Amino acid sequence: MAIEYNPIIVTNGLVGYWDAANTRSYSGSGNTWYDLTANGNNLTLTNSPTFNSSGYFSTGSTGYFTGAGSASIPTGNSSYTMLLFARLSTWADYRGFMSVGDFLVNNQSSALRTSTSTLGNMIHYWWGNDLSVSNNNGNIQNNQWFYVGASFDGTTRRVYSNTVLVASDTPTSHNVTSNTIQLAKTYSTEYLQGDISLAQIYNRALTAQEVLQNYNSTKKRYGL
Repeated sequence: MAIEYNPIIVTNGLVGYWDAANTRSYSGSGNTWYDLTANGNNLTLTNSPTFNSSGYFSTGSTGYFTGAGSASIPTGNSSYTMLLFARLSTWADYRGFMSVGDFLVNNQSSALRTSTSTLGNMIHYWWGNDLSVSNNNGNIQNNQWFYVGASFDGTTRRVYSNTVLVASDTPTSHNVTSNTIQLAKTYSTEYLQGDISLAQIYNRALTAQEVLQNYNSTKKRYGL
């Protein structure tokens, strides 16, 4: 596995890793954001997100990143973790962070986006079986980088905000039938409309301590 920038991040189960600050992931030009694992889950820049040499992309109104995803990406009812660093100038409804799978059929996606204009409020949904976050215990702020994500261990689903566990439940019937990956977008027009720096997908549910480890290994570059 080729990972250069953060050697102390958790690598056990890491199946997709995109880091705009690593020149092996993005050289500064071109239309591909390369996966730093050996799985080849490379993503295509769509609708012209722009690269900033400080190590992030600005997506504009409709920019995002997408790829078919390899067999390494968790599907069915498999365990997973999805995490990313992003920044929004204004927290608003329907800002998409990340998704795997298809939409329009119940339980066939794993998607995370904002849910209201109240800071920190977001929703992790499988197209149905929604898990809503109605607090800002992770202390997300406008114009500041934040680390959000979700995990599922086969029984319990969790949402993290700046490493804080902000919601959990025990849903059933998950059956993702597509490996399609989207970063900075979920369903339809649910675009991030902000900045994104890195994202990670695991084929298992990370522990809270592992989520904290990833955050701590990277947070200094964001002034956190």
